Amino acid sequence: MTCMKGTYLVHLTCASSKTAREDLEPVVEKLFTPHTEMEIENEVEKPRLLWALYFNMRDSSDVSRNSYHDLPSNVYICSGPDCGLGNDNAVKQFSCRAARRCHSHASCQVCSFW
Repeated sequence: MTCMKGTYLVHLTCASSKTAREDLEPVVEKLFTPHTEMEIENEVEKPRLLWALYFNMRDSSDVSRNSYHDLPSNVYICSGPDCGLGNDNAVKQFSCRAARRCHSHASCQVCSFW
């Protein structure tokens, strides 16, 4: 269970131009009423914001193996999540690397999965 009954977890994401707070706070203010503010009469009721956390994440959509030192030969680097929904880029990177690695191995189970 992520939330108590009647509450919701909302995750907003975007490509950053500034800090996460500077990028997303204007959107949060349009969508939610801060929990500490009283509602103004005749104002359209918005969901109350109980808690907000803003954070920036490094874009790791194009990670190079060369940026890591002394990795064992059986360790492959794939990107983490990016600003898009899903992990399509990481899956694509993995499948390309697995295909190259398994090209010489007819019994490779990873390649048969793809």
